[in-house]
Amino acid sequence: SNRPLRIPFPVNTEMFRFSAAQRAKCRDYLRVAPEDYVLLYTGRISLQKNILSSVKAIARLAHRHPQRKIVFVVAGSFDDLGAPQWGRVG
Repeated sequence: SNRPLRIPFPVNTEMFRFSAAQRAKCRDYLRVAPEDYVLLYTGRISLQKNILSSVKAIARLAHRHPQRKIVFVVAGSFDDLGAPQWGRVG
């Protein structure tokens, strides 16, 4: 058949699922209004993962929407690998 192969990401959907109550609780804890932005980054904090591009994109978002608060939540550890594929050593 011409159907594309589908390999779902292996995640426990009972644990990782949308919850309006948890979302509201988290936004309340962070003191973030409904119209404000919360951005979550998970993973290694490194040049290889384009963290600088992410920060620049957030800065552009903040510039376009100065009236909105932006909370950037980072969950991960730093690495010093650099980005050898671009000639940058850690």
